[in-house]
Amino acid sequence: AAGNYAYDGTVPFTQYIQSAATSETLIVSEDGNKFIRMNKTAGSSSSQTWLVAQRTQQTAAGTTLMFQSDVRLNFTSGSSAYIRFYQGRTADNGNNGTCYPSSGSARNIMFTVSGGKVTLYNATNSANKIVLETGSNEWFTLRLVLNTNLTVDVYASNADGEMYLAGTLDKTSDWAGLDPTLIDSFVYMNDSATCLCADFDNVYFGAYVPDVESPIAQQPEKEAELPEGALTFNDIEEAALPEKVTYVSGSSESTFGAVYVTKTNKVLELKTVADSADYFYVNTTARNTLANQYVFATQIFLDSGITAGTMDYTLMPSGAAAADRVFKLRVITDGTKVSVAVVSVVDGVETVGEAIETAAVVGDWFKLSIVYTENAKFEVLVDGAAVATAEAPYGMYKDAAAISQVLVECSAELSGGIYFENMSATQLEVK
Repeated sequence: AAGNYAYDGTVPFTQYIQSAATSETLIVSEDGNKFIRMNKTAGSSSSQTWLVAQRTQQTAAGTTLMFQSDVRLNFTSGSSAYIRFYQGRTADNGNNGTCYPSSGSARNIMFTVSGGKVTLYNATNSANKIVLETGSNEWFTLRLVLNTNLTVDVYASNADGEMYLAGTLDKTSDWAGLDPTLIDSFVYMNDSATCLCADFDNVYFGAYVPDVESPIAQQPEKEAELPEGALTFNDIEEAALPEKVTYVSGSSESTFGAVYVTKTNKVLELKTVADSADYFYVNTTARNTLANQYVFATQIFLDSGITAGTMDYTLMPSGAAAADRVFKLRVITDGTKVSVAVVSVVDGVETVGEAIETAAVVGDWFKLSIVYTENAKFEVLVDGAAVATAEAPYGMYKDAAAISQVLVECSAELSGGIYFENMSATQLEVK
């Protein structure tokens, strides 16, 4: 891939070797393939081998960063080593001008081998460990996605060579003050007395652009004819929102904005964290003063690893108090399946109706549509199939032309990635 470091020629990394007597970095050829090896003499706890990679692709502010490499770790059980992200470097002219990262700017992710399996965790939060489906001395592909909220999504290849999301490393106090838009180097440091060597090939460090094989990238094709004013996100700056969408976050660790899911296509990504109860408004994207129907529609992707929780979709006049809202639909996930429930109001008290399981699942795109017609009749569709109907569940009638926005609210327990595409909130005149 463009910007990758493969090792058929010279070493594209700058190097700093603290003790040449006990550690080395070299090109190794095996079965016709060349890769880089970091070698260390067992028992030499004082030596460190640094491998510094500059960004292979410069990125704009707000861009999510990614480190990816084919990796093979020849570790003994219990050994450890670091992956480090650095903000700022200092030149070390005593070592041929190589870039030696300045102290105090490092953020560490640990490698260990335990029970024969490779494990990763933030250096300051060993309780949040991610165990990969690979062992010592096995090649696998590792991808670390450094989000703008400083959490790290960990992807790895399974036994079939397919990439999967292994988990997310929490942000810790160790990462405070780091600006991911300014990070300009990645370092591997072989730093354990019991660690023998680590092999790297096809290294990339730069802007995060998911593979086209990523489930999120495998979204449905653009509809042949989108509703007037429908929101697509290719023209939105990365990490930004369209003007029709207003976001309120309950946590500085949540993020919401446009992201690339292929090299040419963006969608809207909400990364919500537990207890944040994030919410946003979608203002009507196409108005009609003669409207007798209101339709909210969007394609949704719930990322694997999302926790059980709910998202409420409420149709309402602008700024309406709870008593003036027209319709609320609860979308429920148990982390695997997707259900819906209509919320009704009697004497000012909300009641959640029976959960109706749909064909939608976590890890695949589905289309949600809420259709409001005259006399406060509602129909809910998932991928075009009607799954629920209701008549004035809020005891409220409003002209379709009076509905001006949709409020989308995450429950406090919901945590994970939620993606939106082809979003529209439309007033229609149906004759």
